[in-house]
Amino acid sequence: MLRQLSAAKPCCHAPPHSVGCAALHTKAPAASATLRNAKRARTGLQTQVPAANSSTDFQPDVEELKAQLLDSFFDVDRGLNLTSEVGAEILELISQLEARNPTAAPNEAPDLLSGTWKLLYTANSELLPLLALAKLPLTRVGDITQVIQASSSTFQNKVLVEGPVSRGSFMVDATFEVRSPTRLQIRFKEGTISAPEIVGTPEFPATASVLGRPIDLTSLRDALEPVNSAALFAFGQLRQVLDQLPDQQFPIPSKSATTWLLNTYLDEDLRISRGDGGSIFVLGKDAATDMVDTLDLNAPLDSVIPDR
Repeated sequence: MLRQLSAAKPCCHAPPHSVGCAALHTKAPAASATLRNAKRARTGLQTQVPAANSSTDFQPDVEELKAQLLDSFFDVDRGLNLTSEVGAEILELISQLEARNPTAAPNEAPDLLSGTWKLLYTANSELLPLLALAKLPLTRVGDITQVIQASSSTFQNKVLVEGPVSRGSFMVDATFEVRSPTRLQIRFKEGTISAPEIVGTPEFPATASVLGRPIDLTSLRDALEPVNSAALFAFGQLRQVLDQLPDQQFPIPSKSATTWLLNTYLDEDLRISRGDGGSIFVLGKDAATDMVDTLDLNAPLDSVIPDR
């Protein structure tokens, strides 16, 4: 998908039937349903975790596999912080879901395919360096989303990057052609870097921690109030300047302008896809934007995706 986000290199063949991948043993079904539902709520998925089954030959159904897959995403930062054991477990769960794909022809199900999809996990993709930006001081990589409009055969990938008082986004627009019930041929049109947006104001803290001990800075803050007021004024002026800056469009290099994607699993709230270079993407649908075919893809996603 980052390939879709940043127009990346070509990829390898994907296992039959899917857009995601899997690994290792499945977790015991007796795991806490409450914890699973809480984790699933954070990702936006709506499936319910089935009751535990004590049978020794228990075979988890699709909903149980989805719940286990979501559990395995806990604390892996969408695939950036991943041990080999957890990676194998995720790969196995993805493979099991692909084998039970309820939608035999994902690309022929426009109502399911269309919508705003949020990245939950990726492997072997060029999105990982982008996720690594979060390791920079005072930087956070926000939602990575893909808005698909099946009716117009278009989609837009978007990455939000946030700092202490500002945020920006990187977008890539593309068109796609259905080549088979699972394979899409993709052509990237252009990328856009949005102008930075000021989302906060600098404030002198009332306290600070020094060697683990809180220090009261109230008196110092009061003494620096004139300086702080001047800084706030300058900050306001900067906000006005940035608000007037246009977004910057850039072309996609021809050698990176085309790729392909296999949708190997699709239901009403989960999609697994495989792409170039063995990349795997697991995405959850944002139910708040299910009527995506009525939206303008050129509009900022912030205007249609509520903050969680």
